[in-house]
Amino acid sequence: MTNERDKFLNECCTKKTAVTVFITNGFQLRGVILGFDGEVIVLQREDKRNVMVYQSAISTILAE
Repeated sequence: MTNERDKFLNECCTKKTAVTVFITNGFQLRGVILGFDGEVIVLQREDKRNVMVYQSAISTILAE
């Protein structure tokens, strides 16, 4: 069963929606979600570099 988090991430990934990912330490990452699973999110930053972020380190994701 897909939960709300997965629905949200899948929609952002499919539509290539720009997002801001807020990390629990206050750091922010901006970009487009390339993919995700139960553990990580792969984000393509504005400078075209890819970043893998553990979902346990994320506090909030804001779709822009």
